[in-house]
Amino acid sequence: MSLINDMLRDLEQRRKQEPQQGAAAAPTPVHSRPGKHRLMPVLGALGLLLMLLLVAGWSYYLPRPVAPDVNLAAAGLQEELNPSPLEPAALETSILKSDPAPLIHPLLTSVNLVQEDQRLQLELTFNPLPAHAEIRALPQQGQVLIRLPETQLQSGLVVPQPQHDLIRHISLMPTAAGLDVIVAVAAEQPIATSQRLDPLASMLFIGLELPGTTPAAVEAGAEVIIRTPVTVSALPVASVATPNSTPAVSPLVSPAPIRTQPLAETDQQLYQRGLQQVREGNLGAARDNLTTALHLNPELLVARLELIGVLQRLADEQQALRVIEEGLTFHPAQSELRKLIAHYLLSLQQYQPALTRLEADPLPALAADPDYHALRAVIYQELGEYSRSAQLYARLLEQRPRESLWWLGLAIALEQQGLATGARDAYRTALDVSGLRPDLEKFVRERLQYL
Repeated sequence: MSLINDMLRDLEQRRKQEPQQGAAAAPTPVHSRPGKHRLMPVLGALGLLLMLLLVAGWSYYLPRPVAPDVNLAAAGLQEELNPSPLEPAALETSILKSDPAPLIHPLLTSVNLVQEDQRLQLELTFNPLPAHAEIRALPQQGQVLIRLPETQLQSGLVVPQPQHDLIRHISLMPTAAGLDVIVAVAAEQPIATSQRLDPLASMLFIGLELPGTTPAAVEAGAEVIIRTPVTVSALPVASVATPNSTPAVSPLVSPAPIRTQPLAETDQQLYQRGLQQVREGNLGAARDNLTTALHLNPELLVARLELIGVLQRLADEQQALRVIEEGLTFHPAQSELRKLIAHYLLSLQQYQPALTRLEADPLPALAADPDYHALRAVIYQELGEYSRSAQLYARLLEQRPRESLWWLGLAIALEQQGLATGARDAYRTALDVSGLRPDLEKFVRERLQYL
């Protein structure tokens, strides 16, 4: 190092001397020994090496200029595409916004109705329960409104209808906000409401107190409105109680639920039940259900005809006759009831009253009810009016030419008029088409032998 320092001092000394010499002055020749000439190239090489080292050191320690990687516009775009890391709470909010959980709308799955005297209860079943419900009675509008926000209606849902003079009907009306249950009542009738929730069964019970058993405040005629909408919680919410806090009272606490008997069945339901009991051979129960159906709806003809058949099988002819006569007051032109009363009168040999019933206006067309007119032909024979009987049988056989009993009736009517040839042909045809009972077939053969 001392050698290098000496060389540096020598070099610096020469730099100071060069400016003092003239630009045109020629260097003074130096005469030295041959050894000094060999030392100069070595010193020059060492000086050059030292200069290179100095330049390299200065360049290493000098500050370096930093060039931007991207321009400002590109940097702003990059920051927008790659935002800075979020705090945990902000990150959770971002995830919820970008991938929201699917929304499940409440679904009304069934509507049940129970009624007793002046009290009525609606039982609404959901899947799942709605977040809240609003219930209000509107006497001036003749409605009790149950508003179920964001609730949808299950397709094919059957809504039972009450049997009360003050309640007209119950309807479901989907709206943009959800679903409305509307109980239409008589106008200006104050209706008190109560409610109860069963979260385990996902059911909401709405009690309606009709006039007659309503509280005095309701009877005064004031509009009854649930001041605070009924809140239906799908899941129980746990609350943290402080030492001085009092337990929260649920707004769903309401009067005791209405305990009623099931609604009475309709006339159609009673008829269907009675019909099934007839098929099962339970005639006593069928008689009771069919009788009740007619009590609810005396004009239900199918139930009346079925009840008449049951009474006849039970050999209760007097009651069957009363049911027939009552039916004719509601359906005087009904051909089945007319035939039934005519058969009953024929069994009593009351031929003219039976014919009178059958020939009352309006008469059914012959093609529409041939059996009706065949019964008329039988009564004509019993009354001795053989010509009218034969003519009617001939018309009937044009409709059903293979009816052996009608051929037999025609043969008897012709024989009674003394028309042996026509009677013989009719008897033979009755045998040819077959279908006669053995005793009637024997009778026909005897008449052929006679003729």
